[in-house]
Amino acid sequence: MKAFKIGIGAVLIAVVAAGYVRAADEAKDVADLMKLEQARCKAYGDVNITALGDFLAAEYLQVHMTAKTENKAEYLEGMKATTPSEISRGQDLKIRLYGDTAVMTGTQVRKTNGQPFEMFVTQVWVRRGGTWKLANFQATRKAPPANQ
Repeated sequence: MKAFKIGIGAVLIAVVAAGYVRAADEAKDVADLMKLEQARCKAYGDVNITALGDFLAAEYLQVHMTAKTENKAEYLEGMKATTPSEISRGQDLKIRLYGDTAVMTGTQVRKTNGQPFEMFVTQVWVRRGGTWKLANFQATRKAPPANQ
């Protein structure tokens, strides 16, 4: 009976330890994705096509607010005509992890020539070979406040 209790105790310790490891791994993944998103926003704002392309998965799909869709090559080609801007993420940025897939949602503000443009974005990131890549980006224009 004593051996049985020791065995059960060891299993419980292993389960609890695995939970802590998973939580630590998830915290690291979230931190890594936050850094990647900050760098992606900078590359976008600077119109750095090479750097921006490095963030995107081969099967990348961009869904614009107009519902126009572009694959990776089309998106990067279109970026060549983009005016440099300042891109920032809102306080509502959330990252939900599903194994090697992450869904990132929240406000993004693009400020061009001092004029802010606010949108809500949904992004899907996938991890392949230990590297996170952006596979999907969809933007929806946020409604202006009711008093405007």
